[in-house]
Formats: sequence, structure tokens, C-alpha cells
Amino acid sequence: EEARVLKGKQDALAVLKGQGYEGDVAEEALRDACGNATLAAAEIRRQSAEAVSNLVAGGMDEEEAKQRVAQRVSGASPGNDASAPDGSPQGMPVANEADVYYNVTEEGFQKDVLDASANTAVLVDVFADWCQPCKALAPVLHQVATNAGGALKVAKLDADKYPGLCEALAVTGLPTVFTFKQGRIVDSFVGIPPQEKLQQFLMRSVMDVPRPELNETELQYGHTSEQLEALTQKIRLAAGLATV
Repeated sequence: EEARVLKGKQDALAVLKGQGYEGDVAEEALRDACGNATLAAAEIRRQSAEAVSNLVAGGMDEEEAKQRVAQRVSGASPGNDASAPDGSPQGMPVANEADVYYNVTEEGFQKDVLDASANTAVLVDVFADWCQPCKALAPVLHQVATNAGGALKVAKLDADKYPGLCEALAVTGLPTVFTFKQGRIVDSFVGIPPQEKLQQFLMRSVMDVPRPELNETELQYGHTSEQLEALTQKIRLAAGLATV
């Protein structure tokens, strides 16, 4: 697993460098984005747009500001013609927050999670307003969703409002997060896992990286493949009945 994650980070760095980003800029962004190139490019774009706004607010011409920021993220020398690489202010469009980070209801679970996961990974974050660990996790998931450029969605499920869905998902602790892909639950964690495990989970959710089988220690933070398959069948039934 560690070797697979390391290779994924190396591949992600190569992708960013191939898009024209300077090495140190790419590495820093990858650290903040859990090693995922899509998230890292989105974060560079966000930071670059903010830098341009600050320069313009200070009196600089907008085109000159964009050129200077593009030079910084690409590593080009001042005076050279540095075009903005993908993910900079002129790069990929910003995802609409409402499309990638939203509350899900019992009636909308089929459409907003099962159907939505056909082409994009959807994380279902089971939470409660009184849950302090849930409040600590929420900003992390929000940042991942909004910085992913539409490559990942987070659907927030209120455990107190929708106990029927929580029962179908066999939720025993909060927060609990499930990864849905193509209508199936493929990964999960319960509580707040160690930082390294959380980063690996988020990377698997966005990238096409299979989840390894969990050891006895890791089982306290997740489910076995057999359990995930059983939960998939139960939540499909519960969601289908809710839409009848």
C-alpha cells in the first residue's frame, strides 16, 4: 500500500510538472492536496487567483499581475513569456460549491448520491450538529470538494434527521464517511482516522486506486469489502423505497 501511494504521488508530481508548474510549487500543492494532482492544480489556481487579486488591489495592471503570477508558478525568469499553465487563473473552471458540497435527504439520496456517483466519486459524510469530531472533519472535506474542480462531491447526511438511512448504512459512530463510485460503496472510515490514513482515503476516493484489505487495527476505522457490499444492497433498497 505504501509503495502504491508513493508511486501515485510521484505520478501526480510528473503530471503537474508536465502541465508547466515549477517543482517546488507543485510539491507544496501536492502536500496540501493529499498527493492528488487534480486537487493540487485546483489549489494552485485558487492561490494564483488570490495573488492576482491582491496585486490588482495594490494598483498593478491586471494583465501584468497575471503574467507575474504565471511566472512564479511556472518558474519562468522575469521578462520571459510565461503562459499560465493549467490550473492557474486562466486554467480549469471553478466548480460551483452547491454542486460539490451539499446536504442530502432521504428522498434525494438516489439522485444525489447513487446516480451522481456514476461518473464522479461521492463521499457521504454522516454527521450530527452536536458531534465535535464531525465539526473538525467538515472543513477538511469541504476543502477537498471545493478544490477538486468537480472531480469529487461531498454529500452531508444528518444522522438525527434521517435515522432510516443511517440504519441501512449500519452507522454506529460519528462521523462516518462512505465513498460511493458507480452506485456502490467502495470505501469508508469511522471516527477520525490518523492523518496518514485520512490522506490515503482521500487519494483513493479521487483516483482509481483500489482499497487494500484492512488489517485488524485498521478495521476500527472502516469496513471489510464484504460489509461494504452488504451495505450497498441495503442503502439501494432504502433509497429506492424513499423515492416511491
